[in-house]
Amino acid sequence: MGHAMQKQEILRALFALGALVISGGANSQDIRGVAQQFLQRLSVPCLSVLKVDHTDNLGEVATCQDGREWILLWVEGEIAFVHPWTREAYKWDREVYMSHSEIYLAPKQATPNKTQKGDAHHGGMPGGREASPVATSQ
Repeated sequence: MGHAMQKQEILRALFALGALVISGGANSQDIRGVAQQFLQRLSVPCLSVLKVDHTDNLGEVATCQDGREWILLWVEGEIAFVHPWTREAYKWDREVYMSHSEIYLAPKQATPNKTQKGDAHHGGMPGGREASPVATSQ
């Protein structure tokens, strides 16, 4: 999908969410559906969104069926992965996921013993690439 087309799809999701909230007709199923579409458009590996919560320090966070949490950066058109141990946010990068999926492990898959020097737990990434921490002060 081209960059312009992807931006158009993200804007549609934003407008849909805005319309739901303004109309007062937004319920948890509607918000989960919009969040699911947003995650899918950005190729995030999430089969279904179980809930969307708003937190003071992270903003809106979608929790997927596998327990992974994703910060929904609607305006920026981006997603950030919430590390299960540190609660730090890391910018979602499909290319990094394809070559180093261990960085984005679900809580059930990840154990502190499996953490290796240079992974997302330590703020860096295997192969010399750096993880992209996301500022979450809102």
